[in-house]
Amino acid sequence: MTLRIKLIKRIFLALLLLTVGTMLILRALGLVSNSAVLIAFLAVELPTLIVVLTLTGIELYQLKKTRGLHGQEFLAAIEEQQPLLRFAILEARTLFALVEVLVGRRHGVDSSTLGFSYAKGTLAIPIALGVVTVIEAAAIHVLIPWTWLRILLLIASIYALILISGIFAARAANPHLVSPQSLTLKWGHRTVLKTPRSNIVMVQQLSNHQYTEPAVDGSLVVLTSFTSTNVRIMLDEPVPAHPPVPKKKLPRDFAATEVDLYVANPQDFVRSLETATQQ
Repeated sequence: MTLRIKLIKRIFLALLLLTVGTMLILRALGLVSNSAVLIAFLAVELPTLIVVLTLTGIELYQLKKTRGLHGQEFLAAIEEQQPLLRFAILEARTLFALVEVLVGRRHGVDSSTLGFSYAKGTLAIPIALGVVTVIEAAAIHVLIPWTWLRILLLIASIYALILISGIFAARAANPHLVSPQSLTLKWGHRTVLKTPRSNIVMVQQLSNHQYTEPAVDGSLVVLTSFTSTNVRIMLDEPVPAHPPVPKKKLPRDFAATEVDLYVANPQDFVRSLETATQQ
């Protein structure tokens, strides 16, 4: 049933793209009028789009029902199963992260699980971009004579600033987590690595100034942004990891045995994990 729905959706999606592309080319060449484009949209493109959206909804319902997923797990499954929705979900998550930061929500933190921030210092980037946006808006007002275009460009600039701020907000809303049983390293909405505390053989404060962005070096994962790392963790057994680096730089079935990371409060972070290494 699922395969049949996917096949039908691909056929209708191909029809939609073919129709839209054809009408755009014909209109650009002056072979059809605006009224013909509107008729094609109402008669073919709109119904086809409705069918594609309906089939997508059916797929999502079956995915949730068969796998029993909820919340972040359901969104992750959608990203995996529905590539066309991947950017929309990422955008929604980014915007929602701003709300979470404003209300002080931190995912995974409770009475038994400690959260450790790694977002300190990143606020300077949205502030700097905000200043640039103000300057850009003034330049647009002076250089562009068309009011509608000035408004459109201003809206686009502000929205881009909001999205960029949301990316950094996601890091503040998703701290590294230390529970009595495990350590979970995060990078925004991404879970980079999760391991039992018993698998940690060494944790110490150690600065590494070599990297200023996330990286992979052998079995080492580096989690930092615009600054040096200040904590090193050694693992007994390799752990599957998903660091925020380009896929072409990440070996297949990558597993980490050590991590260099930056945390805002390294002393408390190390202290919270040392009990596992001392047992």
